[in-house]
Amino acid sequence: HHRKHNSLYVILDILKENFKTTIGANLFTLPIILYWFGRVSLIAVIANTLLLWIIPFVMCSSSVFLVFSQFGAVSARLAALPVRVLTNLFLVGTHFFASVPFATVNVPKINLTQLVFAYVVLLTVFVRKKHFKITNLHDLTLFKHEINHKKEK
Repeated sequence: HHRKHNSLYVILDILKENFKTTIGANLFTLPIILYWFGRVSLIAVIANTLLLWIIPFVMCSSSVFLVFSQFGAVSARLAALPVRVLTNLFLVGTHFFASVPFATVNVPKINLTQLVFAYVVLLTVFVRKKHFKITNLHDLTLFKHEINHKKEK
C-alpha cells in the first residue's frame, strides 16, 4: 500500500474523482443547456476536472474565515488570505479556459419533447446502473449466465 501514500497517486485519484463528477454533471445538464442555449463546451470536462478540487478548500477556508472574523479585523484579514488565494486561483483558471478559442460551439436547440425524452433516457440509465453495477469481468460472466438461464426457462 505504498502507492496510496505517493502524492502523485493522490493527485491522480483526485483528478479521477473530479472527472467522474464532471461527466455526471455534464450529462445531466446537457439537455437543459441544449434546450435553452444551443451551445456546447468542448473543454468543460477538462476545465472542471482540473479546477473542481479547489472548491472544497474554498468552502472550508471560508468557514474558518467566518469564525475568525468574529474576533476582529486583524484575525479576519489573516483568515481571509487563503480564501482570496484559492478564489483567485479558481478565477484565473476559469478565465483561462473561457478564453480558449473555439471552446464552445453552437448546436441546434432541442425542443421540449426532446428535453423530456433526454431526461427519461438519462434517468432510466441512471436507475438501472444503480441497481446493477458490473465491477469486474467475473460479474459480467455471471450476469450473462443468469440471463441465459432465464431464457431457457
